[in-house]
Parts: sequence; structure tokens; C-alpha cells
Amino acid sequence: YHTLLSEIDYAHDWETAYEYLNVTFTKRPPLEDWWKWRDYRFADEIKLWQWHIEFYMGNGTQYWMDLDFERNGQFPFAFLNETERAEKRDWHCIYDVDCFPTTIISYEKLKAPGGVGVNEVIK
Repeated sequence: YHTLLSEIDYAHDWETAYEYLNVTFTKRPPLEDWWKWRDYRFADEIKLWQWHIEFYMGNGTQYWMDLDFERNGQFPFAFLNETERAEKRDWHCIYDVDCFPTTIISYEKLKAPGGVGVNEVIK
């Protein structure tokens, strides 16, 4: 993910990303760039994981603005505040699919030796 972002010069719009189309999947960014990006984005990435879990635990709680198709809260969008999140549900969860957990799996069991992981996946 970071490699691709680096190749398109961390573009936030289609036009900028398209300028770098010819170099995608051709180079790797310096490790220092990854460290900067990681440190800059860390808090937002943790929030995204939290809200992703809350999305399903809350039956489709929407944490992004309606036109933020990437759901990452980056310019020109922002994440919804707590009051706005409490009032919104993803459109798909209302009309298309059920957005709640039906099975819980254990990472430890997935990685366990002796074939236990296969049974955990079959759940």
C-alpha cells in the first residue's frame, strides 16, 4: 500500500495520481519515507481499525462522509464526529446486507499447529 502511494507521489486526487501512472509498480520508496508515512499516519490508522470493528459491532455505523469512497478521512474529507457517527448507518447495511458479526474467529487458533487453524477458517 505504501509503495503504491509513494509511486503516485502521495496523490489525493485522480489527476495527480494519473501523472505518475507510468511509474507504478516500478520502484520502491526509501525506508525513511516509510518511517515518515508510518509515524504521520499511525494515529489515523489505529482509529480506522477501531471504527472498522465498530462498524460491524454497531450494525453498520458510518464513520466517513458520504462522498469519501476510500473511507480514510483525508482531504477534502474528514471523519464524522461522535455525534454524527451515532446518527448514521451505511446505506448498504440498511438496504443490501446485514452488517453485524455472525462468527468470531481467533487469530491464535488460526496460527495454532496441528490443523486447528483449518477448523477455525471453516467456521
